Amino acid sequence: MRASFEPDYTVLDIATPLEDLTCWRVGEPRDVVVKAAIVHNLSFIPVLDEKGLDGVISRDDLAAGAMPLPLTADWLLATDTSILELIRVFAQQPGRVFLVLQSSAVVGLVAPADLNKIPARASVYLLVAHFEMELARLLRLVLDGDEDFRPFFTAARWDRLQADRVRQARGDVELELLQMMDLGDITDIARKHDDVRNLLGFASNSQCRKAMDLQGVRNRISHPTRPLIERREDIVELNDACARLADLHQRIEKAISRAQEG
Repeated sequence: MRASFEPDYTVLDIATPLEDLTCWRVGEPRDVVVKAAIVHNLSFIPVLDEKGLDGVISRDDLAAGAMPLPLTADWLLATDTSILELIRVFAQQPGRVFLVLQSSAVVGLVAPADLNKIPARASVYLLVAHFEMELARLLRLVLDGDEDFRPFFTAARWDRLQADRVRQARGDVELELLQMMDLGDITDIARKHDDVRNLLGFASNSQCRKAMDLQGVRNRISHPTRPLIERREDIVELNDACARLADLHQRIEKAISRAQEG
């Protein structure tokens, strides 16, 4: 079952439809498909026979004249597989592609490069955004007023926040201090404030800082013209960030409950 904080996008939202795939029909010249695979940077090619999709072959094996691999269950993913689960699967098997199965029919193919598409980026962004909002909610419960936040800022940063708030008020937009803060601000407060850090279950400032080190992934997913995934290592790092976010969501949920009870 999908967790409450997981976005609704699935593998079907980023997969390449079957009709758009470069495929090899058994008996057709291999070199034509190999050239197309090189042009489109394809590592694996679906194999068709007279009955439809019958297997998968790597580009290198196709060029070498090898036989295709049979279409077994480990090549298949259900259409309702979440983006976050897909990231986990690719992190475990970064050199693979998967065919997307709807009922008993294959309807598309998904590869690691598809994680660069907007629905995949949006899934991770929404995960970060939910974390940021819920952490701010926890801070509101623990810190009573604006002055309680002041010890966690340099004088320059505090003055900047106040100046921004005054400027917003002149435009008839009244925002609370927390709404003026960025992700770095609220994570710094969370790790430095003993009560907040303890509610979250972190034994030390450094442990909390490591778990909340999310600015890098937040910046990467916010720039859609820049690749999110370029190397296999990027998938592993992305999966690590998503796993930490899932853990943080659970910690914050429990911390909010404790803070409300107190």
